[in-house]
Amino acid sequence: MTSEDPTFTLHPNRVDVWQLPLPTTLDQSTLAEARSLLSSDELERASRFYKLEHSIAFIASHAWLRILLSRYLNTDPRTLTFATASLGKPHLAHPDVPLRYNLSHTQGRALLAVTQQHEIGADIEYVRPIPEIDDIALTHFTPAERNELAQAPDAQQKQHTFHRIWTAKEALLKAFGSGLYLPLLETEVTYTPASAPAVRALPVSTKSNPADWRLFPIATDPPYTATIAVPASIRICHSFNSPSIFQLM
Repeated sequence: MTSEDPTFTLHPNRVDVWQLPLPTTLDQSTLAEARSLLSSDELERASRFYKLEHSIAFIASHAWLRILLSRYLNTDPRTLTFATASLGKPHLAHPDVPLRYNLSHTQGRALLAVTQQHEIGADIEYVRPIPEIDDIALTHFTPAERNELAQAPDAQQKQHTFHRIWTAKEALLKAFGSGLYLPLLETEVTYTPASAPAVRALPVSTKSNPADWRLFPIATDPPYTATIAVPASIRICHSFNSPSIFQLM
């Protein structure tokens, strides 16, 4: 994985990964500018959040998404339109555009992966203590993954191992456009601190070979962990940071 200045060009063997610190508050002018980029549907979705900070995070991440994609496509961010696949995966509603993307966000951070032609998945998680970690692993992790979890030397490392495995599995399922609709117990990864993450098994319904997929761990600031899933033909991962929503306009 490399980090350099962005060129905003698409390549079928490369994925660009962007990170943005998500604000919980915005001044009125910045909020108004961000809202002006969004569609009526996006604004309606933002209004559904009970907490204002969650609404602002949604508006910020989706304005940022539009700005970044518009740079790759050399167009006005307001002109982009989106649709969803049958299981809910968002995509650009422009059949002739080869750009593919996946957006993930968690408490205080957004992650966006962008590539050409190939379906990809991205997941970022805020690493936090989970009291019921063993119960969740029992119903969502394979025996081999639970064994990796059991080998963690202490409680803190166990939390990190859990979140690494979780982001890898979630990124894979998002690449297939299924989120948690596909069975996590039929999706197996290995993700130890001493080795690169790898796909070991996929649900039969995906009709896909584990060797056809690659996992990239994404460097993030603590307390986050992030992974992207891409076809094995993608060999290069470029990583970038956006200090603010409108830096790239």
